[in-house]
Amino acid sequence: MNQIESLFEVQKKVYIPIYEGKNSIVASLTGSGKTLAFVLPSLMRYIDRKEFNQSYPRILVMAPTRELSIQIGREYNDLSSKNLLFRTVLIYGGISMDGQIDNLRNGCDIIVGTPGRLIDMIERGNLKVDKINTIILDEADKMLDMGFEESIIDIYKKITEDEIGRKRDIQVCLFSATIEIWVRKVARKIIPKGDEIFIDLVKDLSNKTPKQ
Repeated sequence: MNQIESLFEVQKKVYIPIYEGKNSIVASLTGSGKTLAFVLPSLMRYIDRKEFNQSYPRILVMAPTRELSIQIGREYNDLSSKNLLFRTVLIYGGISMDGQIDNLRNGCDIIVGTPGRLIDMIERGNLKVDKINTIILDEADKMLDMGFEESIIDIYKKITEDEIGRKRDIQVCLFSATIEIWVRKVARKIIPKGDEIFIDLVKDLSNKTPKQ
């Protein structure tokens, strides 16, 4: 595991809410350290509760692009060690499904991927999502701008609703560089109104040079 000596502002602000399982809407600029801001607390939440066993995924992270999915997966894997045992599988388009299906069959704790490929895997029965308890949307504004709203909502419903329509509560964390009205509208469809922590760091960071 890479040693973390200090945290950026967004990482400090969101750690406790995400670790405690609270629904969170976070406005943070690209390059502000937001990836680690959700990777670290989501990982430690399940590690500390001893809920990772590679039998089924507990965390699902959605990202708009293959490149960002790879980056997020790398952030999770950089925290792995003999004391932090977990397995991450990447699911995104542009390559054959076969290798990704094999990876899923070998078991995992964390899924990171793009909405289109994720919904395809779920509908084909290759990805089981009934044990997922945390959904994280990274760069949500970009995903919605790219036309992924329907896929995001479909994935949410498949995770939270059983065959007869009964719903279960899960944690939803939405990260976005901007929280426009249309982003809030979609957030309302997957986060109960009044049941979220809202953290806006865009104003604080907009006049600073982003750092990795």
